[in-house]
This record gives sequence, structure tokens and C-alpha cells, in this order.
Amino acid sequence: MNFKVKVQVTNPPGNIRPGFSVSGKIETDRREAALAIAIPALVVADPASLERPKPGKKGEKPAAGAAASTTAAAPATAGSAEKKKDVEGVFVVTKAGTVEFKKIKTGISADLQTEVVEGLAEGDEIVTGPFKALRQLKIGDKVKVDNSAPAADAAKKS
Repeated sequence: MNFKVKVQVTNPPGNIRPGFSVSGKIETDRREAALAIAIPALVVADPASLERPKPGKKGEKPAAGAAASTTAAAPATAGSAEKKKDVEGVFVVTKAGTVEFKKIKTGISADLQTEVVEGLAEGDEIVTGPFKALRQLKIGDKVKVDNSAPAADAAKKS
């Protein structure tokens, strides 16, 4: 983020000129040895939306029909109550190669990472990826683990 700030220097060095710009880092908090995750791994969703829909009769779409009737009948104030059901969490890869959703509590955040205060242990393998892909992931889905470096990172290391 960029912020415009005006500063008055009481005893400026001789090489400072008026009207010039400067870049700086502002540190608001720091934690040593914190457990952190990449921000793209963080999922904020209603836990019910993470469940696989129960199979119904052939051609029937129970999840879509139920959502439509609930939304149509719900008063305006219920929408804000539903938002409060959203939880923060991550998808964790199980030994069976499927995913489960773990609720987490987050702490301080930086540009690319956020601290995990509770709900996750060091060594847990989490799923990260594009926002759209994580929003489509459901509890119990099988995943293929690919810990190789992305092509752009590999090219930089060469």
C-alpha cells in the first residue's frame, strides 16, 4: 500500500531537498518464530458450503434448490446473520490424499503471509492455489500434491 505523508524535519541534513519523495517501511507488529501461511491458502466460507451435496434423485439438484428457497424467503436482516457463519480456515491434506477443512484463528498479516494463532500445527500440509480453485474445493475431494517450484521461480534460480 502507498500512503501520502507530509513530514517536517527539524534538523535536515544538507543533502535533503524539498519536494522529493522517499520510500519507507512501517512495521506495526512483529512475532518471532510465528506459524504463518500464504494468504492464498486462507479460505473464508460458510462451513455448509464446504460440504459435498448429498446425492438426490437423478437429475435433482438439492443444493441449488435449497439455497434459492432459503434466500428468497429470508428477511433482509437474516443476510447479515448468515455472514457471521463464515469461518476462516485452510484445507489440509490427509494421509489418504483427500482434504479436510480446519478452522483457524489468524493473527498479524504481512503482504504475502498471515500468522496462524490456533487451529493448525507445524508440519500440516495445506492446499494453496487460485482463489477460484479453493472456492470450488469440497471436504473429501482428492488432491494431487505437487511441491515442485513454479516455473517462474525455477527460472529465477538458474
